[in-house]
Amino acid sequence: MSRQLALEGADFLIVSAGWYGGILKEDHWEVLVRARAIENTTFVCAANQTGNIFSGRSMVADPMGVILASGGEEEGLILAEIDQNRVKRVKDKLPSMVHRRPEFYAKLSNHSSS
Repeated sequence: MSRQLALEGADFLIVSAGWYGGILKEDHWEVLVRARAIENTTFVCAANQTGNIFSGRSMVADPMGVILASGGEEEGLILAEIDQNRVKRVKDKLPSMVHRRPEFYAKLSNHSSS
């Protein structure tokens, strides 16, 4: 879904989640948020639930995967300054979307599993 939105021109992705806490779970959350930002060359604003079984740690990642702002395990407000020109500058440095080769993986969707 993230890739499709990026291909349609999205510069910002907003993710709401209920990511569970636990051993290494908070690290996994951060890695996945940063990966979505990098691979799609977009900002990712990721809001995660807090309390009970959820880990919190909402964050904003820029298109290079740099965390601009993050929260803790408690409910709160995080603020990040977003430079809209950053997306273009990063796309110039990291042209992953231009170098896509969908003809190599489009056939996978036609592959039947037996």
